[in-house]
Amino acid sequence: MKRAVNEFMALKNLSIREMKYKLYTKGVQKDVIEDYFYEHIEEIEEYEKTSAQKIVIKKQATLEKEEIRNYLMKKGYRENTIKEVLI
Repeated sequence: MKRAVNEFMALKNLSIREMKYKLYTKGVQKDVIEDYFYEHIEEIEEYEKTSAQKIVIKKQATLEKEEIRNYLMKKGYRENTIKEVLI
């Protein structure tokens, strides 16, 4: 489980919801996923914020702020994370 999460964090820009979904589709039980995320919430929240910042930097040349916000919402980023990175 830890290895899979670390691979996601190293290779992709994913929201917490996307990571949970990918683990679930790999056959990991939902309660195991929830327990892991609860135990490592600070690290995972920091990763999500960094991931969202990278997306904003990449998209800001071609999209308006509201379009970027909508994109992040569709990707499953939490509202407070989006607010922090779009300031």
